[in-house]
Amino acid sequence: MVDFCPSVTTCGYNTFRQLGSNTVFNEILDAPVRVGNLERVKMISAGGHFTLALKEDGTVWAWGRNEDGELGVGTYDAKTEISLGDNKNEPVEVSMLQDVVEIAAGCFHAIAITKDGSIWAWGGNDEGQLGNFTEGKRCVPQQLNDGIITVSPSTSN
Repeated sequence: MVDFCPSVTTCGYNTFRQLGSNTVFNEILDAPVRVGNLERVKMISAGGHFTLALKEDGTVWAWGRNEDGELGVGTYDAKTEISLGDNKNEPVEVSMLQDVVEIAAGCFHAIAITKDGSIWAWGGNDEGQLGNFTEGKRCVPQQLNDGIITVSPSTSN
């Protein structure tokens, strides 16, 4: 929820720290709690077990599950197929993005559109859901090809 401040509050089942409340892993939060020090948030998008926030300054922040690189921070070792990014219970700024105007979270991947119309994607990609003609995970945003008109991630692929 974005409140009138506009800060962010969350509630629910915190399986992968996706509530951003710095609370106990797997805790059920039945009353809204404030997410970190996030302020001036204009858009929220919830993924499978992670959350994105777009701030008024065009930066994107993420927290929760990061096993597929869905937070846009960290690295991925293709040889071992292990994401080296940790789950985060506090918001972290997504790498390499600025002037973002729209965000969307899928189940294990995310997409952002910048002011100049560029589309960036990151996270799980085992079924090609990032649209970059590969099937490897991307732990930091990758700019997609030109010519895309609009985007909307699916929860399953």
